[in-house]
Amino acid sequence: MAVEFVNVYCKIQQGLTMCLENNGDVQKVTLPRSSRYIQPHPHFKPTKEEFIVFGSSCTPVAKEFWEAWKKRMGLDYPPLKNELIWAVEPAKKADGIAKAREMETTLTGYEQIDPKKEKGITKLNPDQDTPLE
Repeated sequence: MAVEFVNVYCKIQQGLTMCLENNGDVQKVTLPRSSRYIQPHPHFKPTKEEFIVFGSSCTPVAKEFWEAWKKRMGLDYPPLKNELIWAVEPAKKADGIAKAREMETTLTGYEQIDPKKEKGITKLNPDQDTPLE
């Protein structure tokens, strides 16, 4: 039986590991945070363009796993609710890329802060744990 895949896009900077338990076995699929590719299924052979798209990682995931995980987490799960994770069928790849382009400037709340722009942040002296002058 052939395994069907969906392309799952992830905008979360740290990536995300999706886990499902089935009769004591835990299945895991990692959505990467960078261009590093993690193969979710041994029958899938990726193409070079299926990595990072407009700041979102794109990972092929078995459709059955994706649907079960989504159902388990519920649509109120913040990354799903806020559309930081979404999936498209491989035949609709252009839709996934368009969504990634739309989400390119979306802030997730996990971005690094710029100490120069934030008030009250002071660099510490690494030797003494005291503020640098």
